[in-house]
Amino acid sequence: MNTSRIFWQLLKTDLIFFKRRFIEAFINLAIWVVCTIFVNVYVLQKLGLQQGYGQLMVAGIMVSAAWFEMLPHMINAVSDFFGDRHIDYHLTLPMSNYLIFIKSVCAYIIDVFVFTIIGLIFAAVLMSDQVHLSQISPLHMSIAIILTSVFFGSFILFLTSICKNPGYIGTVISRIIFPLWFLGGFAFPWETLYEIAPTISYIALINPYTYMTEMLRVATIGQQGFLPFWPSALALITLTVITGYMGIQRLKYKLDFI
Repeated sequence: MNTSRIFWQLLKTDLIFFKRRFIEAFINLAIWVVCTIFVNVYVLQKLGLQQGYGQLMVAGIMVSAAWFEMLPHMINAVSDFFGDRHIDYHLTLPMSNYLIFIKSVCAYIIDVFVFTIIGLIFAAVLMSDQVHLSQISPLHMSIAIILTSVFFGSFILFLTSICKNPGYIGTVISRIIFPLWFLGGFAFPWETLYEIAPTISYIALINPYTYMTEMLRVATIGQQGFLPFWPSALALITLTVITGYMGIQRLKYKLDFI
């Protein structure tokens, strides 16, 4: 069996497992999105939140959908490394060990891509009074979703590589994932952060979540008031390469493969 066939069979197996948990993941995301939109968009508007805030929330919801879909993959990978270690069998297959991780990244990308789209659909349906599909730029939206999916695909490897054991996952979530997500423009644009705290806003420019949410807002609302789309895309690609490379290198030493 040649390398390409082995690669495809392994990728197909991963996608079958993802398919089996699709309904559960869909329900989990639906509950979170409904609660988030109800409170942040409709309840808080009664307390003075500006009208049209729902348009800003679309990007945050889409990135959050990817964020939630990333966590099970990280947990499963870490659990396997310190448990049954199915990865050891994969590393004995007649193909480059690096391709094993590239296969995983491809599977993650497909899964995250699907749920990012679902996040957009949920937002458009639940906030139909504020989200107008005619304003969406198909080109910018497609590029933003693809780059977001690719980033999370590589980021999962990096996060997996820094987990010392399954019990350390909670620490990674609290110390890394949550701050990146919550301060990366989930509920606000970068320009607002700059007006309130310029120093923190500059620090946020090394946060990949900032570029994902800003790109998705440009795709949804338009360029005015957000970071330039193409420089943001370039920055996100750079961070994707860095995190992916670091993740594979760290896993290389952790799993002791050549």
